[in-house]
Amino acid sequence: DRRWLRKPIRSGGGHGISLWREEPLDEAHLLQECVEGTYASAAFVADGWDCVLLGVTEQLIGREELGGRGFRWCGNILPLDLPPQGVEAVLDAVEEIAAKLTRRFGLRGANGFDFVLAGRGDCLIPCLVEVNPRYTASMELVEWAYGVSVFDLHVRSSEGELLPFSLRDRIQKGGFYGKGIVYAQADVVVPETAGWRERGRRDIPFPGEKIEARHPICTVLAQGDSRDECWRRLLAEAEAVRQEVEEGR
Repeated sequence: DRRWLRKPIRSGGGHGISLWREEPLDEAHLLQECVEGTYASAAFVADGWDCVLLGVTEQLIGREELGGRGFRWCGNILPLDLPPQGVEAVLDAVEEIAAKLTRRFGLRGANGFDFVLAGRGDCLIPCLVEVNPRYTASMELVEWAYGVSVFDLHVRSSEGELLPFSLRDRIQKGGFYGKGIVYAQADVVVPETAGWRERGRRDIPFPGEKIEARHPICTVLAQGDSRDECWRRLLAEAEAVRQEVEEGR
C-alpha cells in the first residue's frame, strides 16, 4: 500500500525523479518511499560534534505557477509556516536530526538536509529525505532574514567555534522571506538585463542567451508579513520576469 519514488543516484534539484511503476531498477537509480506532507529543508552549522540550527524553510517543489513540474525544485520560503502549537516540537525534532547527523558523520561547517513534514495538527513528524553537507540554497534567505554571514559561521564552526544563535527568537520577530526559480514556459531569448539585480533578481542570464522551455530563467526574491503574502509577491515577481522576456523574444 506504499508508493515509491524512482530517483537518479547522481542528480539534484528534483531532476529525473518519478513515481516507480514497478519496472526493473538499474544501477543508476534508487528507490525512496514517497511520503505525503510538506516539503521542507533545514540549514545548520556544525563543529564535528555539536551544531546550531540556522533556519527551517518550506521547499517549493513542482510549482506550476513558477513553471516547474513533477518534483523539480522551485525555491524556498523562510521560515516554515507551522501551527503555533507545533513549532517547538518540530524545531526540537529537526535539531535532533541535525545533531545525530553531525555526530554520525563528523560534519563541520555549513550543512543542510531536506525532509518531509508528515502528519497533522500538533502531531507533525519530519521524515529525512537527503543530507547536503555543503552550503545550501536556503542559506541565502537565512542571511537576508537574520542578518548573518553564513560563510563566516561556516569558517568559524569548521575551526571548532559555534557562535550562539537562537532560531526561535528570530522566528518570533515575524516576517517571511522567499526565493523562487522562474522556469521558461517556452523557448526564449534573454533581453537586456541591466538593473535586474537591483530589482531583487539573482542567477541572472546574459542578454541574448537562449533558454529552452522548462529551463530556469533566473531567481526572484520577495518578502511579506505572512507566508501567503510572500508567495503572492514571489508570483508577481516571476510574472514580471516572464513578461519582460516574452516582450524581448
